[in-house]
Amino acid sequence: ENYRYIDKKLLEESDQEWTDKGDEGMPLHCYMNNSKIDSYGGLYNNFAVNKSGFAPSGWKVPSKSDYTELLEYLETEVTNISKSLGASSAWTSSFTNESYLSLLPGGLRYGGIDAGFENFNQEGYWWTSEPPGTNTSTIFELHTAMENDTFKKKAFRLEHKTTGCSVRLIKK
Repeated sequence: ENYRYIDKKLLEESDQEWTDKGDEGMPLHCYMNNSKIDSYGGLYNNFAVNKSGFAPSGWKVPSKSDYTELLEYLETEVTNISKSLGASSAWTSSFTNESYLSLLPGGLRYGGIDAGFENFNQEGYWWTSEPPGTNTSTIFELHTAMENDTFKKKAFRLEHKTTGCSVRLIKK
């Protein structure tokens, strides 16, 4: 996690600090439950993801179109798209990782009235590079309850920009 703009110290913000700083549009990152180390990676608000220099040179945050292209490819290659995306040892349900993408269930961090960490080991949420709206931006989500036949319809949704989600980078 050598993003140029992020302070080297881990942000161990209380839920109130996370909310207040996010509401001010500050780029934030943390680890699940403010742990010192998290093998699932950091959680970032959308202000961090959209800050210039977030991704190292030659890399980018995937767009909704990038994820859709992956899902369409997997539709012809694997039996169950949703189960093929997750790392087989990390989820509370059976994921096969046939895609070799090894997505991890890092959960998320809400700000505001529902402030706190949720869904660790059960669900994963990744920011896309879709241009954000006034208060929301698009995320890609994966969770244990997703069924293959409806997965492509439910894989994307809007999330508040102050929410902490994971980020997956791809080569440009």
